[in-house]
Amino acid sequence: MLETKFPRVHGDIGNAMTWNFPVMMKCVKGASLDLVVNKRADGLLDAFVEAGLDLVAQGADGITTSCGFMSLYQQELADQLPVPVASSSLLQVCLVNRLLGQGKRAGVITVKKPPCPTITSRPWGSPWTPPSWA
Repeated sequence: MLETKFPRVHGDIGNAMTWNFPVMMKCVKGASLDLVVNKRADGLLDAFVEAGLDLVAQGADGITTSCGFMSLYQQELADQLPVPVASSSLLQVCLVNRLLGQGKRAGVITVKKPPCPTITSRPWGSPWTPPSWA
């Protein structure tokens, strides 16, 4: 998880009450909103891998992150962690686009409009159809 101060309401991935099973959470030191959102999490990959390995050592059997901008590192995290990794719900955009009728596409609400580095780098696979923005 990022080091944030905003409330994690029920339904947020960062609120343990969201889940109907036990979860473990770990904040990644130095992972500020500014560094992750505006600077592409530059220099933080190793810290996220270390946090993931720590959670696995404690018994985690899957890893996810609390920020869509970490989808930039989906492949690297999946390669370096011994359990399944879902860096972002944005991984589902291509699937959702395929489920929608012709001429329809997924919409994404984000903290930062394009050119958002996560969106423009196409980390979710193909075929790529840009989402609608709000």
